[in-house]
Amino acid sequence: VMKAMHENGVPVPKPIVLCEDESVIGTSFYIMEYVKGRIFKDPSLPGMTNEVRKEIYQEMNEVLAKIHQVDVKKAGLEDYGKHGNYVKRQTETWAKQYEASKTHEIKTMDDLITWLRHNVPETPRTTVVHGDFRIDNLVYDENESKVLAVLDWELSTLGDPVTDLALNCLPYYLSPKFPILKGRF
Repeated sequence: VMKAMHENGVPVPKPIVLCEDESVIGTSFYIMEYVKGRIFKDPSLPGMTNEVRKEIYQEMNEVLAKIHQVDVKKAGLEDYGKHGNYVKRQTETWAKQYEASKTHEIKTMDDLITWLRHNVPETPRTTVVHGDFRIDNLVYDENESKVLAVLDWELSTLGDPVTDLALNCLPYYLSPKFPILKGRF
């Protein structure tokens, strides 16, 4: 997928080699070009002016749109994942993960899973989705608000592009008191 993204103008580290011979290190692996730049860990971008924040966020959103504009067929990615029902599949996958790992009953979670299963939206459009698109998976130029590379493609597949947008917006929507993500807006 990274090769296809690179060939379609999405900023990713240049793929150098893919090795599928598991006898080498015990699993398939790839080597990619090192990309020097800035990675922002706090999505609120503390210490930056509003103008610079705006530029960084705008560039992030333009890169996300570029990912979703890649023509799956022309990029040779038609078999990269299943077509349709992406949100339903994700809901079921994560519900099963929760069920397999829960240590005690949490009624609110059970209610949420039931609600989600009954309110799954249709997937009107299938594109490549990154699966973990957020600001700390982007390498920015050291001096400009330009994305040099999108990292961490291991959750990518074919799916509903709105899910990438939703995940990306989550830290900006959550309360600043939320213990995992620091949303401040």
